[in-house]
Amino acid sequence: EGGGRGGERVGAGSQGGGVGVEEAGAGRAGGGLRGAQGDGTTSGEVALRAGSGVLAIEAVSGDVDIAATDASDMFVRTVSGDVEIRAASLHSLQATTTSGDLKVAGDLAGPGPFAIETVSGDALLAPAADVRIEMTSVSGDLSSDLGTRADSGRGRRTVVVGTGGPSLTYRSMSGDLHVVRPMPVPPRLDARPVPPEPPAPPAQPASDESHQHSAGRADQ
Repeated sequence: EGGGRGGERVGAGSQGGGVGVEEAGAGRAGGGLRGAQGDGTTSGEVALRAGSGVLAIEAVSGDVDIAATDASDMFVRTVSGDVEIRAASLHSLQATTTSGDLKVAGDLAGPGPFAIETVSGDALLAPAADVRIEMTSVSGDLSSDLGTRADSGRGRRTVVVGTGGPSLTYRSMSGDLHVVRPMPVPPRLDARPVPPEPPAPPAQPASDESHQHSAGRADQ
């Protein structure tokens, strides 16, 4: 078990909650999760929705998809699986993959560290606020739709978005990094829908006695 923000705890190894299960070939999904969470998989996919707190995910070939609407610290490691992270606020981020691709969108608002590492996988970063991105790569390229790019030496490149803000490091052998505008985080999936209004009861048919009274008045 681990302690998360707000004193809430989520126990690793809870099969029913889809969190902290180590099992080959099975996918996992969780929603509305809080506190410290961990998940490990060999080839299954991992999906977390509306999570917050400390998230630690490790996978070999399974893809990882995380959407967090509250402040989170994330540690994600894969070998060949792709990783997609959408977070309202990231206090720290450590994302590592060998050949999988990485997509990260959110506000880097905490003390860090913020680091992305790949061997040959590409990365797409969509920062929601100011940030300084420092890239070290042998043959990878850095492109940006935001901020100003500067080359500071062989294999070293920098992009400054806004006034700079926190620093994110990207290290790769041959993977490319593309910086784009952020996308909104999906709405919380644990919110209960408003129930529909019940239908109006059908009109009651007139009784036989009423019909007889109406017919009698008509005869008179």
